[in-house]
Amino acid sequence: AEAILSFSPPHLDIRDLTARYRRNEIQGIIFIEQPDTPAEQLNASGIPWVVANRELSLEAVYSGMDFRSIGRLAGKRLLAAGHRRIGTITGPLNSFIFKEMLAGLRGALAEEEIFLNPDWIIELDGVPALDSCGKLAGIFSSPERPTAFFAMRDHRAARLYDTCSRLGLKIPRDLSVIGYDNVSWPLAEAHGLTTIRQETQAIGSSAVELLKEWFESGNPPPSKVFTGTLIERTSI
Repeated sequence: AEAILSFSPPHLDIRDLTARYRRNEIQGIIFIEQPDTPAEQLNASGIPWVVANRELSLEAVYSGMDFRSIGRLAGKRLLAAGHRRIGTITGPLNSFIFKEMLAGLRGALAEEEIFLNPDWIIELDGVPALDSCGKLAGIFSSPERPTAFFAMRDHRAARLYDTCSRLGLKIPRDLSVIGYDNVSWPLAEAHGLTTIRQETQAIGSSAVELLKEWFESGNPPPSKVFTGTLIERTSI
């Protein structure tokens, strides 16, 4: 097995890899999240290729999470706890992963005739302080503030915990929180964050299985999709 690390700007030489594939030095390529090389060029090379942990809209064989079902699961869990005023902290909404989770959350709430307040959808990218613009402080100062938040990735839940601490709010007494991934915040368990697990090991092993199947059969196999597991702690 060989790992080829690709950085930005990419230096993946598809011609070299194609020649190595024809010499049977490699049997395929696994990309983490997305390829640097256009899908058309990869398909034209004849090399089996699989995307592990697809988070963008991409025509490819992949192993990854069903993000819409994750948003739906988060919404159902908060509804089951009695919450009706629910907000969300998301990444860039032009990204496939966050659009899908938001759609799943909206769908779960709509079944109970509950609709997300657009002012309670907080888009956060990168690592700045979550409440640097005072938006959350304004939301939490309202008597009709959200009673629960879905954080789309646990590191965003960490920002929410930090903001609540600075505002003197307690989780879960004053605010319930559910996250997603169980990998991006090392202190999630210590803080009692209820979250939906990203099936990282299954995604990785399935990518290898898909690549093996493609190489042996000569045909691209169906993608493998996982729905995630709810990890109950104490934040709801």
